[in-house]
Amino acid sequence: MSIYGNPLRKLAEYDEMEKDLRLGRGPVQISGLPDGAKAFIISQLPAQWKLIVTYDETRARELADDI
Repeated sequence: MSIYGNPLRKLAEYDEMEKDLRLGRGPVQISGLPDGAKAFIISQLPAQWKLIVTYDETRARELADDI
């Protein structure tokens, strides 16, 4: 967790998704985000396991580095 906190907590959609994951109601799908937001959201999710599907290996490595 960052010293800045998680600004996503102000969004009802994020709170609902986080609650579902904590209660074991997954999987969830997130799409349509700007590149900069993807890594942040993935890093903040409470899920123990995360499967991220992207269009090629290069993009997968970039995203992993960002996370």
